[in-house]
Amino acid sequence: MRIRIRRRAILASLLVLFAATTSRCGTVPSGRGPSPTWDGGGEVVVRGEMARVAEFLRRQSGFGYSGSVLVMRGDTVLLRGAYGLADAEKGIRYHPGTVFDIGSLTKQFTAAAILRLEMDGRLRVGDSIARYLPGVPADKRGITIHQLLTHTSGLQSDYPYASSEADQTEYEVVGRDSAVRRILATELESPPGARYSYSNPGYVLLAAIVERAGGMPYNRYLRTKLFRPAGMTSTGFWGDLSGVPDSLVARGHDELGRVVHDPMRRSPDTWFDRGGGMVLSTLPDLARWMAALRGGRVLSPRATAKLFHPWVAATYPYPPTEAYGYGWFLGASGPGGPTSIHHGGDYLGTGAQVLLLPRENLLMVTSSNVRHDLYPTRNRVDRVIPRILAGETVPFPPAFVGFDSVAAADTGRYRLPTGGGVVVRLERGRMYVGAEGQDAVDLLTRAPDSLRAVRAELSRAAGALLEGAWRGEFAPLQGYSGREPVAELGKAIQDYLHEIAPGGAPLERVEVLGTYATGFPARGSREKTRLRLHYGRTVLPFFIHWAGRALLAADTTARDLAARIPLQRAGDERYAGWEIVETTPVELTFSRQDGRAIEVRVQRDSTLAVARRETP
Repeated sequence: MRIRIRRRAILASLLVLFAATTSRCGTVPSGRGPSPTWDGGGEVVVRGEMARVAEFLRRQSGFGYSGSVLVMRGDTVLLRGAYGLADAEKGIRYHPGTVFDIGSLTKQFTAAAILRLEMDGRLRVGDSIARYLPGVPADKRGITIHQLLTHTSGLQSDYPYASSEADQTEYEVVGRDSAVRRILATELESPPGARYSYSNPGYVLLAAIVERAGGMPYNRYLRTKLFRPAGMTSTGFWGDLSGVPDSLVARGHDELGRVVHDPMRRSPDTWFDRGGGMVLSTLPDLARWMAALRGGRVLSPRATAKLFHPWVAATYPYPPTEAYGYGWFLGASGPGGPTSIHHGGDYLGTGAQVLLLPRENLLMVTSSNVRHDLYPTRNRVDRVIPRILAGETVPFPPAFVGFDSVAAADTGRYRLPTGGGVVVRLERGRMYVGAEGQDAVDLLTRAPDSLRAVRAELSRAAGALLEGAWRGEFAPLQGYSGREPVAELGKAIQDYLHEIAPGGAPLERVEVLGTYATGFPARGSREKTRLRLHYGRTVLPFFIHWAGRALLAADTTARDLAARIPLQRAGDERYAGWEIVETTPVELTFSRQDGRAIEVRVQRDSTLAVARRETP
């Protein structure tokens, strides 16, 4: 369960060189066509300069990353590889032909479909949406197709779910006409054309326009007008990939290996973000698509130029040189066009990215199916690969040899001299270390002193504001409510604490485990505080997410350690850990007596501490 203080617009990601954008994934006839034919994806390839990249990815996969990568220069494959598990619960490995959810990368397919319709004389991008959609209210009749394509329509960033439960799960089964009516009924965030603001619902409207102007279901239009001409043999839609075995489709996982998204169990007919998501593809198919775009096999040169034209500046959180075309982010443009063409997509543990560097004739396609917090771990891969290729020094995960049965003897809780706890656990076949207490969090994670002071403050504030909210005392929220009225926010938290109370039990104590970095790839402070709520004999894990010093969201979760870091065996008594969000190495060395660990030495950078094992 979750209480949301603000909408998820803040989940639009920040990229230093490329952008990766959030998505949800969007009942008319589904347009199910002939079955795709899975092509296998090809063998693993590692050429020359890619050996260092391949080693980086292999090490990352030991600490929580799984996915696939394709790098090509022209028609030459430089790197094609897969790492980790496509389905952790079934033990199915990822391989270069694994089918994955591409999230918001779908938007550029929708944009291409609009331009194909314009080529055929069925619409113009300057048309009002009212020409194709019935019942458009007066305040939205001025919105054009161009504005939907460029995220300048003024529409809100997130789909207006019918219930809080749907909002929390980011999924809803809804028909086309209902989805369109609901989107058109929302309040505009800004006048049409006034500014850039990434909008998922805008692309739902574009998908509906594709159906009305194209005279066929959206899915069928993409298959017949885009996928087939491009030679894409393994691309389809949620729940609509018949002919491709389930074992070849990646499931989305959280950092503990639990499945949080199975695209083949989602409705193929839902419209909550059709046009902005719901598409499944493969490395080779996305490479074929980019070749088809550049080769003029699906769009005319004029239409392709419109697709990649920098129509509008992509403002914060993107770099000032970024622009948005039609469904694509574009790097700084010059006489030869944009320096980069890219887009990403993410949905519940799954993600994908396409990056084209036209001047270098270099293409990179990646996928991932695991998340840490709310964002897929691919964001810790996509940004680094080009830096490695450029010869930059980047943080590499530590080397390891793997862990064995001795791990069970090392699990337990170890007490630091400063009072906090270092906890070592074996969960779902993997060894983890985590923290109980801010001192233990600071030992395991890397941060400047100024940020440590902020984290300590937020830990103190989290406990006080929850205990106060339970009693109806909202003063501890002063200074931490952001733009929300203190009384209103406090009452929402109070109601939530009572809602989750097991059997109406009283909240007796709030235990603060510590504050540390969240997985949001955003500028500025994005911290989270992990707590335990003691309702009598029942203890519930609890999260508070912060935006700076403002409480952003809160939720219950099954995860019950702060700063959890996966471990791999690096020697007889030594384990290597790698915090994948903050790219921080940690080393644990155990001292044993009679085959059982009695203390552990924890080293992070130059920081060293020894913790003694507690007696159970």
